[in-house]
Amino acid sequence: MTDDIEAVQVSVKERLAQKRIPWEAVTLGKELGRGTETVVYQGNYEQRPVAVKILNADARGETRYTFRTELEIVLGKLEWHPNILNYYGWGIRPDDDSMFLVMELFEGGPISKRRKWVSRRPHLVYRIMRDVARALAYIHAHELIHRDLKSSNVLVDRSVHTAKLSDFGVSRTQGGDEAVMTALTGTYRFMAPEVIRGEHYDARADIYSYGILFNELLTGTMPYEDTYMTPVQTATAVVSKNLRPRLVKASEKVPTAVVTLIERCWALDPQQRPSADEIAAFLDDICGDVGTASPDGSLAESDSTKRSSSFERNTHSRARSCRQQ
Repeated sequence: MTDDIEAVQVSVKERLAQKRIPWEAVTLGKELGRGTETVVYQGNYEQRPVAVKILNADARGETRYTFRTELEIVLGKLEWHPNILNYYGWGIRPDDDSMFLVMELFEGGPISKRRKWVSRRPHLVYRIMRDVARALAYIHAHELIHRDLKSSNVLVDRSVHTAKLSDFGVSRTQGGDEAVMTALTGTYRFMAPEVIRGEHYDARADIYSYGILFNELLTGTMPYEDTYMTPVQTATAVVSKNLRPRLVKASEKVPTAVVTLIERCWALDPQQRPSADEIAAFLDDICGDVGTASPDGSLAESDSTKRSSSFERNTHSRARSCRQQ
């Protein structure tokens, strides 16, 4: 298993060496989740609660590669960020040579488990999506693409006031190998048209997924769950018919500018999509309005418009051009 990290750049290898944790420094508690070839436990490391992800010793090469990619990115390439899950280190179990990751325990779990609940509280959705936008802005500035943004990869704290992006197993560097950057990667419900078509894509594919996620949390429904189509049929319709999930309706709590932002994020043309920095700045304004709004999260359209009129005009213009394609 140690040979798995030999291909990593020297600078990254040095950082990984500094983050190596001896197995005896970790204690395991209850099981939190189980995948086909990984298990996640609640544990303890340096007198703090953590989550410990363990890769099966007999895992397939593809799974080993994904696991290795995650540790290279989160431990070797990224610094600490308040909206990215904190990873403390990695190691190898001596009894079976299996690799493990030690990470922050974010006890609220994935936002996918609170989809219906949070959809009735749009003011919380705006905070969550602002945090996700900040995380994307950070990794995009480091020339990385997440490639699998979805509700199960966004974790929240118990109060659902802070969100963190997780699961970097299929993330890649922008401008990398053409074969990699045309690969069909991600979850079909959140997959950008250019990814489905096997075309070259960049960070704007993450922005498309972001729009799908934003709409999911505001509507409280999984994308395309009302279409009764197979994954292949859905993916085909996304490309050929510009199919998108049922769009949230503007209301007292959901400003028109937010609805149009979602349309702009999932635009067919990647050039029509905003940057993560632009989205984060817009949601800073929206969250500021929510902070002064009524307790139920109602947001006056006029307040939002005052704060973001130039953004909204640009958003409406781009959305109209997208619908005309």
